[in-house]
Amino acid sequence: MPFRANSQDGLMVPFFRSRPVVTAETHHILHWIPAVALFGGTALYLAGRATFLALSVRCVRPEQFLAPAAALLLLPVGRYLPGLAALGLLTAFLAVLLSYEALTRGRSDAPVDPAES
Repeated sequence: MPFRANSQDGLMVPFFRSRPVVTAETHHILHWIPAVALFGGTALYLAGRATFLALSVRCVRPEQFLAPAAALLLLPVGRYLPGLAALGLLTAFLAVLLSYEALTRGRSDAPVDPAES
């Protein structure tokens, strides 16, 4: 049985090897599969929505086709962030996109008075 010296009073105490101590890491980056699922799923939804609007309503702005590409451009950035921060980045992107669409739709849906033109 191995012994080691006690640092306080110099006594020899038995040293038993136990399970290795695993320290918790505080910064976990996303692996590729979860990152692609998070950002790629959002891009797939946005592309499907733009395609659906193009085929059914035939009223789609070019920005709606650029939004899936912008979501995919966030993938390398979100890959090196912790999971919650990547979700926050994607949420901020979608909030900005929603705000932009709401502002531009409000301008384009305003009634036009034919007497003014």
